[in-house]
Amino acid sequence: MIALTAFKEKIRKKAFWVVFALTALITLLFSTGAATISVNGESVTDYKVLMPIMLTVLNAVSCAMAIVFSLNTIPKEYERHTNQLVFIRGVSQPQYHGQLAAANTATSLVSHAILFLGLTVYIFINKNTGDFLWILPAYLYSGIGVILVSLLATLLSIVVSEIIAGVIAVMIMLFGIFYPLIELLKGMAGGFAGKVFKALLFVLPDLHSVQSAAGSLITEHSFDPHVMFVALFYAYLFALGIILCRRKED
Repeated sequence: MIALTAFKEKIRKKAFWVVFALTALITLLFSTGAATISVNGESVTDYKVLMPIMLTVLNAVSCAMAIVFSLNTIPKEYERHTNQLVFIRGVSQPQYHGQLAAANTATSLVSHAILFLGLTVYIFINKNTGDFLWILPAYLYSGIGVILVSLLATLLSIVVSEIIAGVIAVMIMLFGIFYPLIELLKGMAGGFAGKVFKALLFVLPDLHSVQSAAGSLITEHSFDPHVMFVALFYAYLFALGIILCRRKED
């Protein structure tokens, strides 16, 4: 009941209109050719090239919106003292946090589904009907990354202030999306810097691989279970942290 109430409250927010607007804008840019890339001065309009790029953009926006939807949920409940009414009814803090985290992930997945409609329209416009059967599996696969980011933002909002949590969540999200760049820097750097990049690669979730695997499902119809299980493991750790970490009651 707590999760459902929180979910209904979130989907009524104006932020969802932003998601619809972003979906329309991204779809328009890629469908009209305004978002084409150039190689040696020549525009590349090939569907096989642009579709993975569009998917990457959509996933990045979805992860960003997951942070927006998840970051202030628990702090806001404590500011409104809603938590006290819930605790009086015998609901424990871990249960309460878990319910709110579930609402955050559900809201983030709905936002991700709206953005994925843009990809569906793009595939339809390009008449690649054979890829339609792979849209749902790709959505579910890429949704793991969105869930992971949502749980991360929720966890951080329990243990640190909202501003600090937002900064850390955005940084981890960006590092995860540009994971190959960190791998490149690790190879180039030496000494202490190399060890820092190696440590980052060990602890950061590889969101780039999740996005790439989701794209492969659509374009190549290939499935990579290893990336999925690694991402699910990170999501499990963040979910466990939400249950175990306690917030000081105001």
